[in-house]
Amino acid sequence: MTLERKIPAFEEAYRGGCLKETEPVYLGMIADHGYAAADEMVRLIKTPHPDFPLRDAVLVLSFVNAQGTNLKLHPAHEVLRELSNESRDPAVREEARRTLLEIDARTKGP
Repeated sequence: MTLERKIPAFEEAYRGGCLKETEPVYLGMIADHGYAAADEMVRLIKTPHPDFPLRDAVLVLSFVNAQGTNLKLHPAHEVLRELSNESRDPAVREEARRTLLEIDARTKGP
């Protein structure tokens, strides 16, 4: 399934309350698209959608990073920094901070 179809499918499943235990699986499938997924998460963070929570967008960025995509110079890095400082939701702030640490640790090298 293309990224363009996965995000609306996630939003529909979220809206229907169908994502309890499987949510990380859906987010991981979105993250499989690497930079394209990161670009979409930046867009969703800048223009929030009620059926794609900010925390989930941050989790996708974490998964993208964990899969080996370097986000240090990607716009996601700055968006995460802003969220880690400015989000009203403490869980989003903490997840953004954790993801930034992961990105920075991955890009420091051996």
